[in-house]
Amino acid sequence: MSEFKFTCPNCQQNIQATSEYSGLQINCPSCQTALVVPGAPDAPAPTGSRLSMAASTAHPQASTSAAAAFYAAQPVRKKKPKTGLIVGLSLGGCAVAAAIICGPSLIKKFKHWDQADTTAQTTAQTATNTPPPPPPPLTTVEILQNVGDAYKGITDYSAQAKTVCSLDMSALMPGKTAPVTINTTSSMQLGRTNNYRLEWEQKATGTTVKGAAWSAGKGNFVGYGPVAPSKVKTREAALLPAASYFILSGGIADIFFSDTNSLAADVKDFTKTNGPSLANGQDCYVLAGEQNHLNLLVWVNKSTFLINQIEVILGGNIDQAELKKLPVAQRNVMLTMSKLKGTITETYDNIHTNQNLLASAFETAYQPPANPVAAPSQRPSSMAGQLANPRRNRGQQPQ
Repeated sequence: MSEFKFTCPNCQQNIQATSEYSGLQINCPSCQTALVVPGAPDAPAPTGSRLSMAASTAHPQASTSAAAAFYAAQPVRKKKPKTGLIVGLSLGGCAVAAAIICGPSLIKKFKHWDQADTTAQTTAQTATNTPPPPPPPLTTVEILQNVGDAYKGITDYSAQAKTVCSLDMSALMPGKTAPVTINTTSSMQLGRTNNYRLEWEQKATGTTVKGAAWSAGKGNFVGYGPVAPSKVKTREAALLPAASYFILSGGIADIFFSDTNSLAADVKDFTKTNGPSLANGQDCYVLAGEQNHLNLLVWVNKSTFLINQIEVILGGNIDQAELKKLPVAQRNVMLTMSKLKGTITETYDNIHTNQNLLASAFETAYQPPANPVAAPSQRPSSMAGQLANPRRNRGQQPQ
C-alpha cells in the first residue's frame, strides 16, 4: 500500500492517506465536508495503512470499514458556539442602523462644535494679537505736571534754537507799515546747580549782533553787541538782555532752575488746543496760556515732556498795576512789547539731557567787537535792542 496526500476541495486542508482508502467517501477532518478519497499514485508501498491530516502523526488501525477506522483515529471536533457571533452581528446591525438614522445630525453637530471651537480659537488668537487700547488722553494739569517732572529729573540740558520774529512796528515807528522779520540763532546749556551758557546771533535790518550770558561757577556774566562782558548779580539779570533781543530761552532756564519746575508758575489759564504741528515732525501737545497779558502757545513733546517750541503773540494790553511790580529793566521790555504786534516763535532742536557736563563746559568763547563800550548801560545799536530799550531809559543799569 502506498501513502499519498490530497487536498480538501472546500477548505484546502491537506489530508494524508494510504491507498486502501482510495474510492471511499469520508468527511474532511477540518471542515467536515463529504469528499471521496482519490486513487493513490504509483509509489513504494508503506508498511501500514493510515488516513490523517498531513500535519498529523497518528497511525490508526484499519477496522471493519475505512470510514470507521478513520473516525476512530481522529478526535471529534466540537462545534464552536455561535452565540457570540449572533450577538456581534446584532450589535453591528444596530450600529449601522444608528449610523444611518443619526449620522447626519451627528455630523451636523460635530461640524457645529468644530466651527465653534475654531471660532473660539480664532477669537483668542485675535485677542492675543490685538494691541491694548491706548491710554486715555492726558489732562492739561497732568501735562503740566509731567513737564515739571521732566525738567526736574534731568541734571543738564542743551539745545539749539531758532527764533523768528514777524513784527508790526507802526506804533513805534510811524510810517513803517511793512512787517519786519528778525531771525536769531542761539544755543543754550543748563546745568545744576547754577551753571548756564546762552549765546546768540541776531540779524536784523542788515546788521548782526552777538551776545552771551553765562555762569561757570565763578559768577554771572553777560555781554552783547558793543557792550563788554561784565559781571551781574543774578542769573535773571544776565539773561534779561537776551529777552530784549526777543529770545525766549530764558523761560526754559526759569523752568529748569525753579524750585517747582512748573511751566504754569508764571503762565495762567493753560488749556489744550489743536494747534499746528511742528515742521520737524515732533508729536506734541499744544497748550495755550497767558503771561503778562501776552498770549502764548507751548508745544510739549509727548515722549519726553520737554518743550519743543514757544510762540508769543504780541498786541495784548498790559495791566499797569502788575507792570509796576516788575524790575525796571523788565518793565521797559514789557512796555516795548506792548506797542508791537506780531509773533515771536522759537523752536528748539538737537535737545540733549544728562550729559554729565563739567563746569568748564559752560565757559564761552564770546568776544565783543573791537573798541567795546566800557559802560554796560550802553544798549546795542540793532533794531531789536533799540525797540527793547527806548532812548529815555538808556542810562539805566541792568537789574
